[in-house]
Amino acid sequence: MKNRVRQLRERKGMSQVSLAQKLSVSRQALSAIETEKQSPCLQVALRIAHELDTPVQQIFFIEDDRMEKVKTPSLTKV
Repeated sequence: MKNRVRQLRERKGMSQVSLAQKLSVSRQALSAIETEKQSPCLQVALRIAHELDTPVQQIFFIEDDRMEKVKTPSLTKV
Protein backbone atom coordinates (compact mmCIF):
# COMPACT_ATOMS: atom_id res chain seq x y z
CA MET A 1 0.00 0.00 0.00
CA LYS A 2 1.34 3.39 -0.98
CA ASN A 3 1.07 6.36 1.37
CA ARG A 4 1.86 10.02 1.87
CA VAL A 5 2.53 9.85 5.62
CA ARG A 6 6.07 11.22 5.49
CA GLN A 7 5.18 14.13 3.20
CA LEU A 8 2.18 15.11 5.32
CA ARG A 9 4.11 14.69 8.60
CA GLU A 10 6.96 16.88 7.34
CA ARG A 11 4.50 19.48 6.02
CA LYS A 12 3.08 19.75 9.55
CA GLY A 13 6.62 20.12 10.93
CA MET A 14 6.40 16.93 13.00
CA SER A 15 9.26 14.54 13.69
CA GLN A 16 8.85 10.78 13.43
CA VAL A 17 9.30 10.56 17.20
CA SER A 18 6.57 13.07 18.00
CA LEU A 19 4.04 11.52 15.60
CA ALA A 20 4.88 8.00 16.78
CA GLN A 21 4.28 9.07 20.39
CA LYS A 22 0.88 10.56 19.50
CA LEU A 23 -0.01 7.31 17.69
CA SER A 24 1.26 5.11 20.56
CA VAL A 25 3.60 3.23 18.20
CA SER A 26 7.37 3.03 18.07
CA ARG A 27 9.40 5.30 15.81
CA GLN A 28 10.56 2.15 14.02
CA ALA A 29 6.96 1.11 13.33
CA LEU A 30 6.18 4.56 11.92
CA SER A 31 9.33 4.43 9.79
CA ALA A 32 8.25 1.05 8.38
CA ILE A 33 4.86 2.53 7.47
CA GLU A 34 6.42 5.60 5.86
CA THR A 35 8.81 3.50 3.77
CA GLU A 36 5.96 1.15 2.79
CA LYS A 37 7.64 -1.88 4.34
CA GLN A 38 4.54 -2.37 6.50
CA SER A 39 0.91 -1.37 6.20
CA PRO A 40 -0.74 0.00 9.33
CA CYS A 41 -3.70 -1.69 10.93
CA LEU A 42 -6.98 0.17 10.53
CA GLN A 43 -6.79 1.68 14.01
CA VAL A 44 -3.33 3.16 13.39
CA ALA A 45 -4.31 4.37 9.91
CA LEU A 46 -7.28 6.21 11.40
CA ARG A 47 -5.07 7.73 14.13
CA ILE A 48 -2.58 8.86 11.48
CA ALA A 49 -5.39 10.52 9.54
CA HIS A 50 -6.60 12.26 12.69
CA GLU A 51 -3.14 13.49 13.73
CA LEU A 52 -2.32 14.70 10.21
CA ASP A 53 -5.79 16.24 9.83
CA THR A 54 -6.20 14.53 6.46
CA PRO A 55 -8.83 12.01 5.29
CA VAL A 56 -7.47 8.47 5.36
CA GLN A 57 -8.20 7.96 1.65
CA GLN A 58 -5.91 10.90 0.85
CA ILE A 59 -3.07 9.32 2.83
CA PHE A 60 -3.24 5.65 1.87
CA PHE A 61 -3.90 4.23 -1.58
CA ILE A 62 -3.30 1.12 -3.65
CA GLU A 63 -1.19 1.47 -6.75
CA ASP A 64 -1.66 -1.59 -8.88
CA ASP A 65 -1.45 -2.20 -12.63
CA ARG A 66 -4.69 -4.16 -12.41
CA MET A 67 -6.43 -1.13 -10.92
CA GLU A 68 -5.67 0.91 -14.04
CA LYS A 69 -7.81 -1.46 -16.11
CA VAL A 70 -10.84 -0.78 -13.94
CA LYS A 71 -12.79 2.18 -15.23
CA THR A 72 -14.30 4.39 -12.59
CA PRO A 73 -17.64 5.88 -13.55
CA SER A 74 -17.63 9.61 -13.97
CA LEU A 75 -20.15 11.70 -12.19
CA THR A 76 -22.29 13.99 -14.28
CA LYS A 77 -24.74 16.63 -13.22
CA VAL A 78 -28.36 15.74 -13.69
